[in-house]
Amino acid sequence: MPLPEGVLPSEVSRNPQSTGLFIFGRLDPALAGPDVQAWLKEVSALLATLKEADDKGTVSFDAAFGFGSSFFTTGSAPRFGLAGTTPAGFLSAPALPAGFPFAPDFLIYAMSPQEEKLVQLLQWLVGRPPVVQVQVQRGFQRANRGELPFSRRPAQSGARRPHRRRDCGGGQCGGGARVG
Repeated sequence: MPLPEGVLPSEVSRNPQSTGLFIFGRLDPALAGPDVQAWLKEVSALLATLKEADDKGTVSFDAAFGFGSSFFTTGSAPRFGLAGTTPAGFLSAPALPAGFPFAPDFLIYAMSPQEEKLVQLLQWLVGRPPVVQVQVQRGFQRANRGELPFSRRPAQSGARRPHRRRDCGGGQCGGGARVG
């Protein structure tokens, strides 16, 4: 049976060559409403540009942007003039892994079979105020088109699944890399 088109998952997310990144970011706490609106327009334009098809009509990037609960409030104080507009799902912060370095204001989930596009996104985020901190979690596709979980181990999820050992040359496989 053919997969539906125009519905998630996209061709990029179905591609076993794709790499996925969860990019958690924190904005400057002193940022004002008009400045955050300008930044949101800029990041939206960048994501749209990265999603554009090449001259052969192939799309090789997909991304989703989301807000963290700290985008709407700092402590109990509203941010960016958003008093009383915090979505109900953000009234209590979602749980992050123990030791996560900061409460993220935003999350971008980006996938591409071309790492160049992912690097362009990261370089843009890290080199541009008002982003003051970024944390990256990396994953990749399996041959069966299923995505490997990010930073989950069988003991944490309660799932029993076969585990393939990968030698990462002393580095951290599939875990986080802090940028900025």
